[in-house]
Amino acid sequence: MWGCTNPFDTREPKTPQINNPIQPIGNLQSNPDSLLRQLQYAFQEPNWNYYEALLANPTMFPLNFIFVPQQDAAYRLVGWIRQDELNYFRKLITDKSKNDLLLQIYNVQGPIQIGASQDTMLMQFYYQIELNLTVRKEYYQGQSIFRIFRSPQSLWYIYYWEDIQISPETADSTWSILKATYR
Repeated sequence: MWGCTNPFDTREPKTPQINNPIQPIGNLQSNPDSLLRQLQYAFQEPNWNYYEALLANPTMFPLNFIFVPQQDAAYRLVGWIRQDELNYFRKLITDKSKNDLLLQIYNVQGPIQIGASQDTMLMQFYYQIELNLTVRKEYYQGQSIFRIFRSPQSLWYIYYWEDIQISPETADSTWSILKATYR
């Protein structure tokens, strides 16, 4: 009897488990592989600051952000710069008709060193974006190529982004069309 515990005693509460804890931006950008995870977090949360931190800022570094759209959207995205990229994402995540937004990244290749410098890498991956609007669902699918660089602070940034259409019959379109829609 003395070794038994009182079933009516209170116990210490368990700490809640958080499935997707928010990561400090610096943690995510300290490794080239983490950039893709940060991109997914930006969509999942939705978090404009995560997205902005991914892109090379020409006021801080001697590189301009370049986006090369897939061919069908090229005429709609002429002169696309970093500010256009940020504006599209802000409009996308604040769209009142948007219920949910999901980005899946798969078949990642890289990072692969470009040239002699270990501070410049190339990454290739396939993506699918699911945009759940109040009246319909839209799917965007394709392949992206990132060129990234490491800053003097050892943080990685995207300075080149190319979008490639892989299968027009399996998706509404590509990331380029999504960007053009929310331009």
